[in-house]
Amino acid sequence: MKLSAAASPCAPTSRSYDPRLSTTPIVSQVGGDLLDVLALSNRARWVVGDTKGKGLPAVQLASAALNTFRDIASRSDTDLAEVVRNVDATVQRQAGDEDFITAVFCELSPQGWLQVISCGHPPPLLVTADGSRLLEPRSYTTPLGLSPDTLTQTYHVGPGDRLLVYTDGLLECRDSRGDFFRLDDQIDLIRDADTVDAIVEQLLRRLRAHAGGRTDDDIALLAVEVRGAE
Repeated sequence: MKLSAAASPCAPTSRSYDPRLSTTPIVSQVGGDLLDVLALSNRARWVVGDTKGKGLPAVQLASAALNTFRDIASRSDTDLAEVVRNVDATVQRQAGDEDFITAVFCELSPQGWLQVISCGHPPPLLVTADGSRLLEPRSYTTPLGLSPDTLTQTYHVGPGDRLLVYTDGLLECRDSRGDFFRLDDQIDLIRDADTVDAIVEQLLRRLRAHAGGRTDDDIALLAVEVRGAE
């Protein structure tokens, strides 16, 4: 299983899908952004998050959260909400009084069911052949470390659908005039790129050009594509 991007609420089907997943390296070498993907025998799970703050404390908090995610999410008898509750408990134990992590957790089944739990994080962007949408939660909740609700939203995805999961460093990047990087201007790129790796590479190239060659915030990107079973 390989990392890439996809998600689209469509009619249920019994056909199985082979999700491919493709990550980008985190842009900053020292920072609080976190990203990980686990490919289990019957599903894929991933998390993208952003730790408040910078430097070593943020890295240590992100590391603790990722270790718990890898431990709990690798167990086939746990659901996504239980994964989130365990990661939140770790963050509560490790974080300082004003520390927290925004994060989005996803799970994709071989049948194409995509579950999403967002903890105060920017919503994933779904791009299909028919259009695009942000997978916004019905109600927003608090970040990890602040006892977020584990409201799970479920979508059905089909072959060719692509999903972009990102941290707010992507949205908050400004050019010399102070204009933000516009995610809605990137829809054609996400839809038409030959591979998910190309999505990530071209987005980062555009981001650097927008920012004049440098960015002031950590950025994590995950592109996911769903393919039909071969």
